Amino acid sequence: MISTNKPLRVFQSEWDQCSKCSLGERRLTAGESIIHGSGAMGQIMIVLEAPTWVEEKAGYPAQGDGGTFLLAVLKQLKLEDSVYITYSVLCRSCRVDTDNATGLPRTRRGPGGHMVPAYRDNAPTGDQLNACKQRLHEEVYIVDPVVIVACGAVAVSAMMGKATTLASIRGEPMHVSVEGAGRSASITEKKHSWSRTLRGETSWPTIPSAVRYLMVPTHDPLFVYRQYSDKRTNSPGDQFTKDLTTAAEILQMYREVASVGAATANSTEPDVEDEEDD
Repeated sequence: MISTNKPLRVFQSEWDQCSKCSLGERRLTAGESIIHGSGAMGQIMIVLEAPTWVEEKAGYPAQGDGGTFLLAVLKQLKLEDSVYITYSVLCRSCRVDTDNATGLPRTRRGPGGHMVPAYRDNAPTGDQLNACKQRLHEEVYIVDPVVIVACGAVAVSAMMGKATTLASIRGEPMHVSVEGAGRSASITEKKHSWSRTLRGETSWPTIPSAVRYLMVPTHDPLFVYRQYSDKRTNSPGDQFTKDLTTAAEILQMYREVASVGAATANSTEPDVEDEEDD
């Protein structure tokens, strides 16, 4: 259940043994761990596609080629202390590797010398994204970022709740909704009524309240890393840096507005004077 005051470490522990999809089942069978998000709360939240075998072995996010490239760009923009990094799914996303000639599964030598299936990193499926949707929404709600940067079509689709392409929306800030801790009235579409009467009994159903966040869609950092030799104007590298800069500007604007609001609140507090006895 989503809570307004659940600590991040408690939330993460609730998902450590997840087996809601085939990725979790493989992870538990292989004795591997979930790659939880980490970083700064309440600032910029970066949502990547999925952990690779590199992150699975390291035990924490952003360790492969795409991740180290992302961290380098964040450092260049002086954002390394202002981001929280997570994934659309928290288990390594992979499938059984097959031999191109025979179509048979490849194997490798596992613990104890036993032969086990070999896996290849692969984009998560719709079912796997849906299995991790509740976790992703609750993580966003707990981290409560000023702005989300969704990297790649998979992460953008996970945040939007529907399959989408990146070309038409990349770099354009938009609002996305996640389930919050509150409840709101469930209103019928035709009669715009809250109450429902069935067999003489009336009820007033509720649904989870939606919380809106600002999101900047951008490229997957691994894609940008592989295109890094492209030095043309408006190349994927240029676009990626520009989109992260947009998120940084949104964060800075929020900080400035919050600072002005705090200063105004302090300046309007009434002065309290000591009363003197006559």
